[in-house]
Parts: sequence; C-alpha cells; structure tokens
Amino acid sequence: MFVILNDLHQHSLQNNTPKYLAFFGGCKMWDDSWKPVEHNDFTNKQHSDNKDDWWSVNYTMTIDEMNEINEKVDELDVRIVSPHKFNGCGLVISSEVIRSGVNIPRSAFFVHEDTAFSIMTNKVLGDIPQYVIKNILLVHNRKSMNKREYIQEESGNTIGEMRKSNDWYTLANKMCEQNNHNLFNPNYKSFTWDDVFNKLEK
Repeated sequence: MFVILNDLHQHSLQNNTPKYLAFFGGCKMWDDSWKPVEHNDFTNKQHSDNKDDWWSVNYTMTIDEMNEINEKVDELDVRIVSPHKFNGCGLVISSEVIRSGVNIPRSAFFVHEDTAFSIMTNKVLGDIPQYVIKNILLVHNRKSMNKREYIQEESGNTIGEMRKSNDWYTLANKMCEQNNHNLFNPNYKSFTWDDVFNKLEK
C-alpha cells in the first residue's frame, strides 16, 4: 500500500497535480453509481442481500480472502474518477488538499462526514483528480455484526436494525443529513449534539 501511495504521490507531483484524492477498489455497494470505485472482481456482479455471497455488501470478508484477491495483481489498474465518488473507508487525501483549507465541516458531527468532505472539496478546489486503484481491494465490512458491540441498549438482527433501535441514532443521522444539504445556506443554523439531546428530552 505504501509503495502504491508513494508512486501515486510522485506521479502527481510530476504532472503538476499535487492536490488529489485516491481510493482503492471497494466491495459491491448499494447501486450502480458506485461502479467506478468498485474492485474489478465485484463491479460486474449483481447486487445481493445474501450474506453468503462473497461480493455482497452484507458479506463479512476475512483479511486472508482480501489478500488472496490482491496477491493476483501484477500490474495496477489506475483510473481517474469524475465526479468524485468515495466513502470514508481508506480515502487517501493529499496534504495539499488540507493545506488549501478543505476539511470535514463541524456540522457533520456524527455521520455523513465523507459526503460533507466531498462537497467541500468540490466547492473549494473543483474537480481535482481522484485516482482509484481498481484492482487493489480494500475491504470495509460495513455490515459485520461485530461492529457495534460497544453500543449500549441496541437490539436487532442486522446492523440497520441495531442502529434504528436507538432514537438518538435516527435523529442524529437525520440532523447531519440536513446539515449537509445546507452547508452553503447563509440562513441555516446547523444542528449539533445539543439539539439531538434536547429534542430527545422533550
């Protein structure tokens, strides 16, 4: 990974594009808009909710399975994605992007921070290069049932059910999403955790 990132950085400097984003190939996502950043072995698979299908968003992949896929690579498949498309798992951000003032807005106080960062990047820097290494897989087991064992008073048979079993999660998620839609609205006051807790107490 570090060899790839170093080569990518040197390439960007040589091509006068020091401000860039990068992303490794991901697992199958929810809809076809994610195809540009899905790993080559996943992108032509049909969407599946079956947790036994290795390409499914509900499948929990082991590190050995990920390594087995990556060990087949002899030559990198690097592409440029436009418009930007990424989630927060394994996103590579060049330091020049941060130096230019792009960051996660504080209004993304809980979730949707990747979406908020994408909005800010495009607003400040425009359509800077986003490289995706399509044939190097980086697994995000987003539906693993082990992810939320530390959350008190959750219940359910899936990650989605567990999240929605707490009123605070649903409310904070909704407020963060509304904040994202109003990042550049001068008349909008962003929600905070105080708003979440104050509404729950009423």
